[in-house]
Amino acid sequence: MTVLEGFPALLDAWRVPNAPAFQPRAVAEALGLEYQELARIARVHRDTVRNSPANPQLQRTLSDIVRVLMAATDVAGGDVTRAIQWFRTEPLRVFRYRMPIDVIADGETERLLDWMESLRAGALG
Repeated sequence: MTVLEGFPALLDAWRVPNAPAFQPRAVAEALGLEYQELARIARVHRDTVRNSPANPQLQRTLSDIVRVLMAATDVAGGDVTRAIQWFRTEPLRVFRYRMPIDVIADGETERLLDWMESLRAGALG
């Protein structure tokens, strides 16, 4: 994914055609996640990712991932690759040095988004 393609192209690749859902396989591949890791983050059985992609808990987690990556892409000046790298590898001091992906797994997506918004507002203000 290049900076020029940006987040809209990534979202299109992740969406289930003609449905308000995301494809777990596509999200996992783009983020370099194994199904088992995605299942851990979503707090579902690993077979759910493959066999029940419409599972409400899994879809909520995928939606949270998309929301955080959208905000991260915005903070990263539109650089999707940098946002994904941050999402997977950046220990966040304010979240006890957990990675953003682990903050989502721990159910703190809204807190993470609020923190990211404060960063963006600080950078713009």
